[in-house]
Order: sequence, then C-alpha cells, then structure tokens
Amino acid sequence: MPTKYRDQLTQLVLLPNPVPSEPCLFIYSLDEWQKVIDQIVALPNTAGNRKIKRAFMGKAESVTLDSNGRFLLKPELRESALLDKKVYLVGQGNKLELWDEATYNTDLGNFGILTRD
Repeated sequence: MPTKYRDQLTQLVLLPNPVPSEPCLFIYSLDEWQKVIDQIVALPNTAGNRKIKRAFMGKAESVTLDSNGRFLLKPELRESALLDKKVYLVGQGNKLELWDEATYNTDLGNFGILTRD
C-alpha cells in the first residue's frame, strides 16, 4: 500500500468486482465499507437485491496491513481479479481498485482513454 494511504487504511475490506468484464478487486476502508453495507442492507428484499447482497457481502474479506504496508491476498481473490506480478492501484473516490497491470492497460486502451507503446 502506498505510504500516503497507510495511516487511513490499516484495516481494509477487499472484494472482487462483481462485474465480470472489469476484473479487479475493490478495496475499502472499514468506515467506507460500513457505509456500503448500510446502503445494501437498506435495499428492499427483492431477488435482484439479494444477488447484490451476496455479491458484495458474501465475498468480502477483511485484511490488516503489516508494518511495511503489505497485505496477503487469498488465492481466490487473486484469481478473481486475474492478478499477476505487476498491479495498479487506482483511486475511485470512496474506494481503491487493484488491477493486473496488463488487464488495466488493455481495459483503458479499449475505451481509447490510455494507450501504451
């Protein structure tokens, strides 16, 4: 975890992005995760909302940063996000996204946002 985030993000919640075409991990601080949970729990109990609850709450994992700002990823989380050796950590306002470098570059290139030579 980059130094500038470590003080605010010692305890994290990780979960796979439920959108299959965007394989990455969502990373929330505990405070932000609680806000997400509060919103999800408040949804009406419909079949679609139960799927949302399962996708977010059922696959979330709590992790704690070590003294060097690192955390271990379970193999299931690595596989769901297609993570290899090189990764990108991307800020998204209330959360971070952890992407495999090649997937991230391909995804952005497909939208004409970023291309690398």
